[in-house]
Amino acid sequence: MANCYEERRQRQEKMLQDLRNEETARKMQPLLKPAIVHPKKYVLPTTDILPQPERKEPCARFVPEEGQTWSNVAVELEAYFHCKDFDKPMPVNIITETHAASVSRFYFELLKVKAHWKNRKPFFETIDREFAENIRIIEDRQQLGDKAHFAVELIRKPSERRMVHFADVVKEGKPFDFVVGEDLENNIVTSSLAKAKSMLVTGESGSGKSVFVKNMLASLCMTTPPNMLDLYLVDYKGTELNHFADMPHTKAKLITSLSPLLTTIQYLIFEMNRRYEEMQKRSLVDMPPEMPRIMLVIEELAAAVMSIPGKDRVKLFFEPLAQIAQKGRAAGFHLLLAPQKPTIDIIGKQVNPNIQTKIGMKAASGNESKIAIDALGLEELGGNGDMLVRMADNPALQRIQSPFIDTPTIQAITNFWKEQAK
Repeated sequence: MANCYEERRQRQEKMLQDLRNEETARKMQPLLKPAIVHPKKYVLPTTDILPQPERKEPCARFVPEEGQTWSNVAVELEAYFHCKDFDKPMPVNIITETHAASVSRFYFELLKVKAHWKNRKPFFETIDREFAENIRIIEDRQQLGDKAHFAVELIRKPSERRMVHFADVVKEGKPFDFVVGEDLENNIVTSSLAKAKSMLVTGESGSGKSVFVKNMLASLCMTTPPNMLDLYLVDYKGTELNHFADMPHTKAKLITSLSPLLTTIQYLIFEMNRRYEEMQKRSLVDMPPEMPRIMLVIEELAAAVMSIPGKDRVKLFFEPLAQIAQKGRAAGFHLLLAPQKPTIDIIGKQVNPNIQTKIGMKAASGNESKIAIDALGLEELGGNGDMLVRMADNPALQRIQSPFIDTPTIQAITNFWKEQAK
């Protein structure tokens, strides 16, 4: 008797779910763009289509003060730790140094660790007064590796930085590859959607957050044809992602208000569950290659969250996003959430633990940094694309410079794809 009751209950639940799915699909239809008949093979864009960026030489030869060289700075830093003004000077050697686009890092070896390591705090607390406010001490072993006991970072003024252009770092790659930026040793850092999974990109106004989001979308569109990637773009301002809205990769109209946002999220939940049912029927662990990966991008996350009544935010927004971030990996679903201010009220305590890749730019405080990247450091960044990155496949924090991309470059890429989709 109990089994009959349970079977009837399951049939009723399935009927209700089917009705909800039909209603979601009906509401989604006006938001979807007309279906595209994909050619047998797409031609990928090359860097030849990109306009040459306008280059400006930084002043002061990349150095903190005019008239110095980096060897002068290194000698001064080393002398600082040997300073007789301190009760117990620290015997150190600079073992290596790197000079990137906006940051220089000097790696130090402490010669008598046991005797002097416990006395390091007075040196670290006053070093910014000796040199500049834009200085940062690194003690994190994951960032230092086996190179040193600690490192000192000097952040250059905006006029002294070398601009990293999108055209200089983007390169051919496998589908779903994208450029993250340039690291402290001037190496190009890349990743892929399969590795990055779902992403959180945070940064206050002027930090370069929106430029990074555009970089990533443009980079993906350089390596991935429209039949392999479906983009759903949310931009309440309607001005940050509008250049990407007409591309064949974008499956729905640009979402700028609450009702289309909630409908799209429910539609993606429905599609994710449908994929899992298909995978179960075919005894597949991962999505089959003929299915495109799906990516939901929410620029200015706070605007989307604040448009939802407070009592409904968890059920209608945070829980569905957490479900996509948690369950969607094997089915080829990805999130890119981009708030200015990283707070739990905006990111959601249901969502944040399920985001695998954390990319943080300049933040107002150490508390915001901890929420954004699970560590301190964002409050000390220099802005303009200077960021700390914790990738899903690499738990160590990396200091990376995001490339700059301008509107003509984005238009060159989007026009290339629009021509093929005609």
